[in-house]
This record gives sequence, structure tokens and C-alpha cells, in this order.
Amino acid sequence: MLKIYLSAGAFIFTCFYWWLPDRARLPLLASTGLAILAATDCTSFIIFCAVLSWVQFTTLQLGKTAHRKAWFWIAITGIASPLVYFKLTKENVPLGLSYYSLTFMGVFIDSYRRVIEVSPLRLFYFSTFFPVFAAGPVERFGRLNDSLFAPKVWKNSRSAEAAYLISLGLFKKFVVADRLAPFIQDPQRNYLNYVGVELWMYLTFALIQVFSDFSGIIDIVRGFSKLLGVDVIDNFNQPYFASSIPDIWRRWHISLVDWLRDFVYSPIALRTRNLYFASFVVMLLVGLWHEVTFHRIFWATYWALLFSGSICIRRRYPRASLPKWLAVFLACIAMTLSALFLIPENTDEARRMAQGLLNLSGTHFADFIGHVAISRSDMIVSLAGFLFVIASETFDRWLRKKSKVGAPKNLTANWCAIACLIVFVTAIWATGDSQAFIYLRY
Repeated sequence: MLKIYLSAGAFIFTCFYWWLPDRARLPLLASTGLAILAATDCTSFIIFCAVLSWVQFTTLQLGKTAHRKAWFWIAITGIASPLVYFKLTKENVPLGLSYYSLTFMGVFIDSYRRVIEVSPLRLFYFSTFFPVFAAGPVERFGRLNDSLFAPKVWKNSRSAEAAYLISLGLFKKFVVADRLAPFIQDPQRNYLNYVGVELWMYLTFALIQVFSDFSGIIDIVRGFSKLLGVDVIDNFNQPYFASSIPDIWRRWHISLVDWLRDFVYSPIALRTRNLYFASFVVMLLVGLWHEVTFHRIFWATYWALLFSGSICIRRRYPRASLPKWLAVFLACIAMTLSALFLIPENTDEARRMAQGLLNLSGTHFADFIGHVAISRSDMIVSLAGFLFVIASETFDRWLRKKSKVGAPKNLTANWCAIACLIVFVTAIWATGDSQAFIYLRY
């Protein structure tokens, strides 16, 4: 019932938004965003208003004082303090805090560097664009500025693309992610008894579930934003086709990695001339941004070592290359193995699972279904659904390349046809048990 109300509310809001004159649309987005945040999470609303006011004040001070560097650190400390507090105390992080904290820091740093000039009113409208509140992506003012503040004109091609993105996001969530969630979360922790093929398949399904859940909500956010005439960054670029360690992070959680590259990696690399150290700091911050635990530190160390190995190989053997299929396979293995640093609750369980991965003779594929806590039908539907996602996203990118210059009508018709197909398949395959989006907790 809640899904129906949300869908109806989004439809009514979109109609009202386009009915209004252009000058009234940004105030509507801002007031709606603040109202939603206040009604959903009062703590987050208070923090948001406080941090926004702080950024407004400190940004104005940059132009009035010669002590810019002192004001820079004062401002960054004030912006980051709520996020650091909630992460360190391990209390429930207020809704959207992890995302709008980085957004505000990005605006202030770009203003400090004189990359952008942002008025208080534009900063207010930019920061209150509510579709990205809860789960991102981490938007940048310079990137969102043009589409957010430009005059809006309804275009059928944009609405068709929005329908495709929203339908694909719902498919990823309700058909793939929610179907796998009980198996992956597994309160009985049956995964500790898996060995060989069982454990490899469990970790593979865990990767598919996280990707489908997170990229699903991003697709919905991008689709709804397009209905409002605003282009939000795509947070994923088919990471299952990554062909190297750096390529994985050019395709996964793109907005966060881009933010850290510009504001953390590049300054450290330029100052220290040490790419290994800069890579480790970035991966550590990626891990701690999710949660401050030893699991995330080990996870960050794992990825930092892989990054270091990749940099070293590229420097020593600049012309060396693997066949594309092998490079993609090894990148997928690297992503799958990273779950070993997140799922176990202690080092003994991690050691036990690592040993289980190496015990390839322990289970044969034919016996897989009889041992794990997932039914044959759910496994088949999940895998088929994921393959459907791959085919759909690949076809979409092929259409974009083919239609860069001409035939926008054909592109619109194709998007509409794909959206109708996805809705039909979702209606047939969707699971009845809906789970909260994973990245709402961060």
C-alpha cells in the first residue's frame, strides 16, 4: 500500500511541478525537500539547516577576510563534525547526513578554490534538491548547476528515459535485490557452513544483491530527477565489466570516488608524490564513510593493496595486458572476495570462510541447492534477473551511442518499449517481501 501512495504522490507532484510557471518550480522543490526531511527525520532536518547556515556564513566570510586558510579549516570542521560524531558513536546516522555533508564540503572547497561562485539563494536551491537527499549520489554544484537552474521545457525523450530508469531501478530492487536479501542477510549465519562452490556462489550473490539494491535506488533517483528536468550523475557504469582494479572504482559509486579523487587523492598525491599512500587514504575514507569498524579498515587495506599492486604492475610493465575476458573475470573475483572483509563478525569466522573458499572439492554444483538457504526458483529468477539487467543496460548504452546525433524519436520509442517490457517482467517476477534500501542506513 505504501508503494502505491508513494507512486501516486510522485505522479501528482510531477504534474503540479510542470503546471507551475518556471519561476515557481525551484521554490516548490526546496519547500518540498525541507518538508519531507522534517517529516521523515527531525534530527536530520535540524542538522541540515544548521550545516546549510554554517556553509552560507563561512562562504561569505571567504570574500571578506585575508585569513582564508583559517576560515577554510574552521568551516570544514563545522561541516564534518555532525557526520564524524554519528559515525564514531555508532548511533543511527540521520537520514542523508553522509551525502549532504560531502555535498556541502564540496561546495565550500570549490568556493575556496574559486572554482565556482555560488550565491546564497542558489546554494539554498541546490542543497534542497530532495531526490538526492536519502541515498545520493553525492552531487557537485558545478555539475548540477546548468540543468537545475536552466529554464525547464517538457521533452518526450526525457520522460521516456525517466520511465526507463525508474522501471529498471524498480526491477533491480523488487526482482533481484529483495529476492536475495533473506539469503544474504541470513540471521542464522548458515554461510559459515558453506564450502567450495556454496561459498563462492554465496559471495557472488552478495555482490549482485548490493549492486542491484544500490544501483536500483540511484536509477530511481535519476529517473525522477529527469522527470523534473534535472540531470543527476550516474553512480554506476556497469562495474561487472570492469577490467582492472582502478576501472572498478571508475564504475562503482562514481560520485563518491570522484569527490574523494578531487578533494583527497589529488592533493595528497601532488604533495607527497606517493600514489600508494594517496590510494590507501582514499580507500580508507571510502570504508569509514560507510561505517567506522575494523571490518571497514581491513576492507580498505585489501583494496589499497590491490591498488598498489595495480600501480606497480602498470609502472614496471606498461605494455603488459591480459585478454579482456580474463581481466574482467579477475576484476569480478576481486569484488567478490572483498565481501570476506565485511560479512564475518570476527577474525576466526573470516579465517573459516577463507578456508572454505579454498576447499573446492567440498561441494559440487549439483549439490548446491540442497545445502544453501535459497530455493531453486529464487536462485534462477535472481540470476535471470541480473542477466536481464546486464542486457538492458548494455542495450541502452548501445542505443545512446547509435543515436548521438540523429533519430531522437527512435530513441524515445526504444526507451518506452524497454520500460514497458521491464514493467511487465517486474509484475511477473517481483517478490512480495520488500526490504529497505541498503544505502539508506549510511
